[in-house]
Amino acid sequence: MKYTLDTSDTELSYYLSTLDPHAVIVENSCENAGTIRGQENLAQFMGEMSDASSQQRTILAAKDRADADLDEVISFVPFSIRF
Repeated sequence: MKYTLDTSDTELSYYLSTLDPHAVIVENSCENAGTIRGQENLAQFMGEMSDASSQQRTILAAKDRADADLDEVISFVPFSIRF
């Protein structure tokens, strides 16, 4: 069975609420922060779910097609990654 995460998964706010308030979420997939006219992207959705759990989170996601083999951690404190 394959599981997916998309913008219909409103129960995500529960899981985000269990994370440390300063957690950094890295979405390691293509175009999760990209824009499609009239549609919300997964990074925006996760940000809204984080706000709904009254905690601010840092969410890092690719705006374009990303190749997981090309991800590069720029720094660990503060956390930054290049897709």
